[in-house]
Amino acid sequence: MPGMAVASGKQAATASPAVPSQVREFALQQSRNLFVEILVMLASSIVCIVLYFGGDANAANYLAPATVLVVGGIANIHMVRQDPNTLLTPLFATRLIALVVFGIGALSHNWLSAIAQSSADYMMVTSPEEAARVNMLWLGGMDVILIGVLASLQLFSGMQLRPKVFATHFSFNTALALVLFGFVPVFFILTSYTLPNLIANLFLALQLSGMFLMARISSNKISAYIWISLSIGALIMLSLFFMNKTIVLYPVLALVLGFISIKASFTRIALGSVTVLGLFIFIAPIVTQLRENHVEQHGSLGDISVGEQIEAISAQDFLHREQTEQPNSANSRLDYVVPAAFAMNQYDSGFKIDTIENSAAALVPRFLWPDKPVLTTGDQVNHRMGFQGTNSIGVTVFADIYWNLGWVGLILGFGMGIYTGLITIVSRELMRMDDWFMLPFVMAAFRMGVSLDGEFVASILVPAVLNLVIFFGLRIVGNFLSHRV
Repeated sequence: MPGMAVASGKQAATASPAVPSQVREFALQQSRNLFVEILVMLASSIVCIVLYFGGDANAANYLAPATVLVVGGIANIHMVRQDPNTLLTPLFATRLIALVVFGIGALSHNWLSAIAQSSADYMMVTSPEEAARVNMLWLGGMDVILIGVLASLQLFSGMQLRPKVFATHFSFNTALALVLFGFVPVFFILTSYTLPNLIANLFLALQLSGMFLMARISSNKISAYIWISLSIGALIMLSLFFMNKTIVLYPVLALVLGFISIKASFTRIALGSVTVLGLFIFIAPIVTQLRENHVEQHGSLGDISVGEQIEAISAQDFLHREQTEQPNSANSRLDYVVPAAFAMNQYDSGFKIDTIENSAAALVPRFLWPDKPVLTTGDQVNHRMGFQGTNSIGVTVFADIYWNLGWVGLILGFGMGIYTGLITIVSRELMRMDDWFMLPFVMAAFRMGVSLDGEFVASILVPAVLNLVIFFGLRIVGNFLSHRV
């Protein structure tokens, strides 16, 4: 990468006149933490395997997700307390989504009610043994990723990142402008024009950067909180209009992280967690209902007129929904055990997929290859399970890898760990140097980190390449501006 150099010992100190990056000290500190974390995770994995083959799959279904939840939560809190600059790193993001999906979501599967299973839109019987295999796959996948991160920290511990070449001073108005700029893709969507993935990811990264910076710069000003509230309100409406929860959830998560970055207190972490979870619980069932209503009226989730969708949203009773609808629907959206078990059963039955084998096609922009194959599996899962047509069902990255390659595919997790470790070093250094001009790259990398609930090609491989393009692009623009100012 431009601005990066890998060196060691005295050579690293003399190769660049820059301020020491402190990477080696950071890598050593995190390596110690990871070594203990990996030992605990591996020990739990071994116990789960023994329980599974010993005929106690139910115990494994509690132990595996509890391990991911507790160990991942403690590791993240400890890492941020040691170094607040790690808050936006891919390592923090990977643990965060893991403890939510592989921890809380997987645990909830053990006590999820029949009503909640119904609201999940996919009724499929999954035995305790099948669920245990899923939980062991997830736990094993996290083991491999963390081992890759540990190796990466050792490999790149001599790296030095060039200090920022372009001074960036962000005011609240500038941060707000970034948030508003992030709404630009809406106009393209309304005209049925599909933006290239690189452009769409960049707009999202700018919006997440704006939300993060708004929180950091707000300084308890009433006007700032008014603009923050208006931004969240607009995002909620867009999320409902496009029937996509992540439109509002990711920006609000960035906002929460912005407040936590000022002071990582227990109160801020608790309030932030409640805010994101509460928003999810509120919006998930409404989005589901809108999708179901649209499918009933039109037979699919095709194009819908602006007026028709606004009328459908207006018809929703936001305050007086069915008593069990919200919590059940929200819980079911965190429970990926059923679709992941389905994906594993498909591979074991000889119906594997080849999205990873053909992943090179995903890197070619569609405007250059309009007829390139679709390599996402969400719709396939939806139709193969054969129960409904309102959702693109995710199976999680590890189950998607298994569906392609079986257990041996988890070796890809080691590569994910190498990348996660490298970009964690880079992101942490950029944050340490307050290089806000590079924040869109940091946010794009963080966004990829919280994508373990998606698919390998669409959620990991392609974004990883696009993030490098964003890094190069921002570095080039920063160099250009530094010579113009």
